[in-house]
This record gives sequence, structure tokens and C-alpha cells, in this order.
Amino acid sequence: MPHFDVAILLYMCSLFDAYKDPDSKFSFAYVDNENIFDFIDEVKIKALTTFEKFDEIEHYLKSQFAGMFYNYLNDIRSQRDNKEVLNSVTELQNLSNRMNEMVDEIGKTILQDTGYEDAVKKQNEKTIDLYTKKIVDLLKFQDEFIFKDDENDEVFETMNIIYDHVLNNPKCYDMKGVDRSFDIWFEGIDDEVFKEANDKLKNVNNNLQVLNSTNLSEVVEIYKDKIKPLFEYNGLESLFKESLESKLFNKLFLLF
Repeated sequence: MPHFDVAILLYMCSLFDAYKDPDSKFSFAYVDNENIFDFIDEVKIKALTTFEKFDEIEHYLKSQFAGMFYNYLNDIRSQRDNKEVLNSVTELQNLSNRMNEMVDEIGKTILQDTGYEDAVKKQNEKTIDLYTKKIVDLLKFQDEFIFKDDENDEVFETMNIIYDHVLNNPKCYDMKGVDRSFDIWFEGIDDEVFKEANDKLKNVNNNLQVLNSTNLSEVVEIYKDKIKPLFEYNGLESLFKESLESKLFNKLFLLF
């Protein structure tokens, strides 16, 4: 701001108190429009700094530039640290993959053919059991404990509806089969998926409804990344359905 304009603004600020005094009879010879005082009143509460000398402006700007440069150096350091962490994680992943390959080869040698396949199958079964439980825990129902001991067919139907219309709903995946984790929440896909599933579930039991508060994105991500890849092994898809049915029964079974 030119020095002349600064001087005028300071002068106007000095007249501001006189203007605010209701008993003041002061006439402002150099003020064309008294709205200037309304403007001063508006900006007075803002975080503004006034200057009377160019030296004050120079000192203020130096302080601002020093702070900006400090923040810039901190950002560079943060980016470097993040890059180092990312590189470390990548190296750990690479090491883990190599170790898995070594253990895999050693296992084949020690366990021979049949023993090795059995060991792998048992590990996959444990993985499916673990993540199936997580999925069922994430599913929130309007009412729980609604099935009686003799309603196994209803539980089986419920499992198939969850499997077909929630876990494998085409709306949850793109053309390449990648889960649309962000879109599920951002575009309201979860509402569409749950409505479709709930329309089917009503035919099983009127009180059987999946709540929209269920984290569909996390459910789909667990199913796609942790469970579905294991289906390439014979029998594991059927095992997952059995595990899903069993855990849904435990969640929805009426104890009394």
C-alpha cells in the first residue's frame, strides 16, 4: 500500500472514535461518505496490522517470510519421512513375500504332496472362519434373535441373499472386478444395495432387515481381498457359505 494511502487510512482511524460518539458535533471535512466509518467498523475486528513507517512493513514481512519458509522446510521434512516410511513398508512387503515363497517350498519338501495340501487347506479354512466372523459382526440388523431352532431353511435363504445381493452385488464392483470402496459411500451405493437385499429378506421374515449403518465398504473389501481369492481352491467357496450360514444363525438365533 503506498505511504500516502496508509497515512489517509490512519487519519480515518483516528477520526473513527469521534464518529462513534453519538454526542459528537464534529464535522468531517475530508470525508465524502460516512460509510467509510462503517467499513472501518467492519474490518476493525479482523486480524489486521497497521503500519506508520516503511521499516515496520519491512520487519513484518521478514517475520512472515521466515514463518512461511519454516513451514516449507517442515513440509519437505515430512514428505521425506513419509517417503522413507513408504520405502520401508515396501521393503518389508518384499521380504515377507520372499519368506513366504521360501516357507512354501520348504513346506512342500517336508510335508510331501498330500501333507502339504492338507496343511494349506487347514490354513485357508482358518482364514475363512476368521474373516467370515468379521463380516457377520459388521452386519447390523434391525432385529436380532428372530429365528427359532427349527428355522434352518430361513437361515439358509438369508445366507444366500447376503451372499448374492450384498457380497457379490455388481453395484459394489467396477468392470474389472475392483471394489468401489469410495463410490459405495460417496454415491450412496450402500443404500441401493441394502434396499435390494432387504426387499428379499422381507420375504424370509418381516423383521429381518440390514441397517444402512452397516459399513458396506468394509464388508465388501474383506470379502474381496481376504475370502474370495481362496475360492480357487476346491471346496472353499462352499466352506465359506457354510461358515456364513452358521455365523448368521448364531447372530439371529432366538435363545428362548
